[in-house]
Parts: sequence; C-alpha cells; structure tokens
Amino acid sequence: MRTKNCAETLPSVLKRIDEVIPYESVNNRILIDDHSADDTREIAKSFGWQVFYNEGTGVNIGARTALKRVKTQYFASFEQDLLLARDWWIHVPTLLEKDKVAVASGVRIADIPFSLNRLQHYVNETYRAKIQKNPTFLFGRTIDNTIYKTEIIKRVGGFPDVLVQTLARHGYIWAVNFDVKSIHLQRGLLKEIKHQYWYGTFFRLHTNNDVGESSIFILHCD
Repeated sequence: MRTKNCAETLPSVLKRIDEVIPYESVNNRILIDDHSADDTREIAKSFGWQVFYNEGTGVNIGARTALKRVKTQYFASFEQDLLLARDWWIHVPTLLEKDKVAVASGVRIADIPFSLNRLQHYVNETYRAKIQKNPTFLFGRTIDNTIYKTEIIKRVGGFPDVLVQTLARHGYIWAVNFDVKSIHLQRGLLKEIKHQYWYGTFFRLHTNNDVGESSIFILHCD
C-alpha cells in the first residue's frame, strides 16, 4: 500500500484487510508512505505493517519501492481509502490459476455521492464485455484491490505508467471479476471528474490504444 495523509480512512481500511485475508496467508505487510504529515505511519505500525518512505513521490514510484521488498510468489496491492470487498479473497486470487493471467482484481464503487455510485454501477455492467475484447482496456484494472504473480511483474519491469499495456505486449492478461465490488470512500464528485479527465488525457498521450469515443475510466485516485 502507498499512502499519504490518510489517517482518517486508514484504520477502517486496514481492519477490513485483516478481516478479509486469512492471517496465515499473509507474509509481510508493506506500506510505502509519501512523507505524511498526519498519523498515517503510526496507525500502519499499530496494525503490524512495515513502513518505509517512498523513494520518490506518487503511486507508481511507491509501487516500485514496495516491489523491491517483495520476496513471495504472489503479492497484493490496496488503496488507502478502499474498503476491500468481503468476498475478495474468495473470488479474485483464483483468477490467477488461468493460463497467462498475471494480475487479477475486482472493481471499486464509490460510496458517495449517490449519482456517482449509480454511474459506476452502470459503467461496471456496460464494460463487462468490452474488457474481454480489448486486453489493454483500463476499466477495472486498478492497483487498489489487486493480486499479482511476482515473477511476471518483475520480469516486465515492475510498474510502468500503464501496467496493463505492458502486460499485453508480453502476452499476459489482467483479469477482472466485475462481481467483486470494493467500496471506494469517495471525497467528492468534482475530484473524481478531474481525475478521470487527467487520466483519459494521459492515456491518449502515452499509448496508441483507441479506447473509444465515450469511454469512462474509474481508476486509482490519490
């Protein structure tokens, strides 16, 4: 997990992870912090997480910083303001049993406002088929409720700007279970819209992928 100033949400987020993932299945809990000014690091330590500082700033560099400390066959990543679905451990890791699947995740749905919650449910249903046809389509492929095959992630270079595209180039699949819905503790519709605009613009500038004229991205938010 990569964090920054998330003391308000972190206790409930870490408590839910402990409730969902069996204790005996956990090796290390690694948290990479972007020099938080609140009690984020102390809270993480109280839940048994090892805390390290980000070697740079932002989500991707934080993920690379954490990956250096992963020694197990599989690892998972979670977002600092996401309540993991209670059936996540039952349905998501099993996707890795399929051939060529290197990464697996569920989806996330905002808790508020109601309009955004309904919109994301609609998008979730709309893009079930599309994601099967396009291996680099981004919806549902976020690093906030996700499990990975460590060897493959390290082989393709860790966490580039658009991991799903890198995996596709190497012949691997990022599988999504649209029925496993984690709760994103949303902080406002305007923030989400700004983020989607940024991410959509970034994606078009950095890839050759045509995602369609009306695609909506529900992706990792700081």
